Amino acid sequence: MEDLADEELMVLFKRGREDAFELLYERHRGGLYFYLLRMCGDRALAEELMHDILFKVARAAPTYEARGRFRPWLYRIASNHCLNVLASAPHRQEAAVVPLVALEAAEPAAPRETDPAAQAEARETSAEVRAAIGELEPRYRSAMILRELLAMNVEDIATALEVPVGTVKTLLFRGRERLRRRLSGLAREVA
Repeated sequence: MEDLADEELMVLFKRGREDAFELLYERHRGGLYFYLLRMCGDRALAEELMHDILFKVARAAPTYEARGRFRPWLYRIASNHCLNVLASAPHRQEAAVVPLVALEAAEPAAPRETDPAAQAEARETSAEVRAAIGELEPRYRSAMILRELLAMNVEDIATALEVPVGTVKTLLFRGRERLRRRLSGLAREVA
């Protein structure tokens, strides 16, 4: 069953094979958690959102049609749920800036520098980039995370965010511009 595509596993789950859903969970839990943590910046909330999303996916199984790819469909559910939660009153203030400490554990390990000064500089730069991403509006942050960190193509992002491809390109362009402005502003402050 390991060699089956996600879409085939979802169809099997739809037919009652719970082990198919377990395999889907194992395949996507890391990326999904990474996305949610980057979006909300809170481990507990990311865990809660992940469980909510997996429940929604399981509940949607009876109506699942393998017309498109599973991954964009999964991230559409995740994006919609996450953006709705972040837009809700209790989370609006907390979601404005993603705390760096929450993102630190999700950061892929960088090659080890032997020079302590280079290590410190690399950590500082990485922290500045994470902070700048965390300060993006949720719709830009979502598009940027899906593209740059989860390596989704523009068409899959459009499916996940339920927007036209042109809108995704605009979100990515404007998100990058906002990051560039924010990071160049930080560079000027340091100089």
